[in-house]
Amino acid sequence: MIRRDLAVARSEWIHEATSNDQKIEREKSEFLLFETTEGRADFHALRHTFISNLARSGVSPKVAGSPQYHHADNGPIRACRTA
Repeated sequence: MIRRDLAVARSEWIHEATSNDQKIEREKSEFLLFETTEGRADFHALRHTFISNLARSGVSPKVAGSPQYHHADNGPIRACRTA
């Protein structure tokens, strides 16, 4: 499922290029590839990215942490990186 989702997202991202040069650069990029020179995408990393994006968008820590089962009642959710 992750492979398919990444492939669809990558295809859309490339298609949204505003110039031919940008399209070529995007095609050369490893952005949204399942497997890159640095390794493979993994569910755990994607989950942390999702939660961090929720926190950045202003979702309350309690709501942002609920998909990870982290509890905001005891302080900040350390898994969320907002910087």
